[in-house]
Amino acid sequence: MTINDVLTFTEAAQRWGLDTSTLRKLVHSNRLTNGVDYRKSGGTWLITRAAMEKVYKERPLSCGDVF
Repeated sequence: MTINDVLTFTEAAQRWGLDTSTLRKLVHSNRLTNGVDYRKSGGTWLITRAAMEKVYKERPLSCGDVF
């Protein structure tokens, strides 16, 4: 895993075409593991790309994506 595999909720929501509230609901649904799939750093929620792919499947890359 590299730093590019960790996204803010805002980044992840934009890349997967979701609303950030959808990711907050996901956290509360217990489908992911805190400290492994996601965590809060200060006031910023972070989530791994692997966690997003586990729940929402791999998304197609678009121009400008850096992975």
